[in-house]
Amino acid sequence: MYLLNRTIIPKIIQQFDNNLILILIGARQAGKTHLLKLIEANIKSEHPDNKVLYLNLEDESLLLQIADYKNFLIFLKTQGVNGGHNKTFILLDEFQKLPRPTKLLKLIYDNHPNLKIIATGSSSLDIYKKMREESMAGRKRIFNVFPLSFNEFLSWQYPDLSKIFARIIEKNLDPSSISQNFVLPFNEFTVFGGYPRPVLTKTIEEKQEGLKEIYNSYIQRDIIGLLPTEDTVNFSKLVAILASQISNLLNINELANTLNCARSTMERFLFILENTFIIKQLPPYYTNKRKEIAKMPKVYFIDTGLRNFSQKNFAELDIRSDIGQLVENAVFLELLKNFKVWHNIYFWRASQGAEVDFIITKNQEPFPVEVKYQPIKKQITPSGMKAFINHYKPKQGFVLTKDFYAQTEYNGCKINFLPAFLASKIFQFID
Repeated sequence: MYLLNRTIIPKIIQQFDNNLILILIGARQAGKTHLLKLIEANIKSEHPDNKVLYLNLEDESLLLQIADYKNFLIFLKTQGVNGGHNKTFILLDEFQKLPRPTKLLKLIYDNHPNLKIIATGSSSLDIYKKMREESMAGRKRIFNVFPLSFNEFLSWQYPDLSKIFARIIEKNLDPSSISQNFVLPFNEFTVFGGYPRPVLTKTIEEKQEGLKEIYNSYIQRDIIGLLPTEDTVNFSKLVAILASQISNLLNINELANTLNCARSTMERFLFILENTFIIKQLPPYYTNKRKEIAKMPKVYFIDTGLRNFSQKNFAELDIRSDIGQLVENAVFLELLKNFKVWHNIYFWRASQGAEVDFIITKNQEPFPVEVKYQPIKKQITPSGMKAFINHYKPKQGFVLTKDFYAQTEYNGCKINFLPAFLASKIFQFID
């Protein structure tokens, strides 16, 4: 089987030499099993002296054999794993299926330094619930696995463009002469999202069917056991409402009134949606609660294709009435998939109405980012960004356009105009 690369792999490989348990969490069908196969191939190629076992815990017969510590050790012996000095890599797919996974992992970590566990899980609700049973402090490293980034999408579907994209990023090249080449792939990526299965299919119908299967699988496998039967209809309605309101402020009371349910129920729905990797709430950036939005977050979907399936709208990007919201969501995901631990992401809105789509902070220093996905021919700083610059005096700001690349300055702040497909390049400027 040919394995397509993911950019998170080098970060995981860096952790091979320590004893930490590596846990990969993310939505169903976001590519976690594919990652384990990539890791398995890397170990066999680069570490041939080390044994590697891949265990799929959705196999109930296997799950029964390794359900507790004693049986797990017996199982390892049957697989030829001994107590030698060479490290054995054990890849556990869907580890939250174990009855008490954190107790098992803790015992392995504490007593078997020659065993390296790399585990995946799909629902952070299940994972965090079971992790609370036993302390894993100092024993684990968690990686978030998202659907494909635009860079990964290009490498899977447009390898020639992917090489050009890499040169633009790595060598800080001006992409003006070739930006048009990326517009159609970015449009496709924004409409159908980054889930691997839809990305790899060729026809629009196949992509839609792939997203339908992902959505229905999520409802049937992650949600149905978490909600009373009478709540599932309102839950589905909420998903559709949120899909229509991406990039808008999230008013919980208004949503509860619309669905005629209690605020506490609405808060539980939102908690489930966020912890099963469907939505992400973006908090506001503020220093003055009286003059800036300080409570209500904005909401985005973790995948634009899944969002568009919920809306039953796969129209081409340029003819959509929601093009601004959709591209803003796509840009948010690019920022989310590429930011480092020292970054944070917010939005900003003043009580008078001025707003900036995103504020990235590094060591508490803010960098405003505004999305203007339209043909732009000259450097015009958006009014909301001007208001933010006047108040906070940032060193740099960014305006993401359809295909325009330029620089200007406003009130001591350098403004960089970039095509939206280069959203990840922002971190190259600020780091």
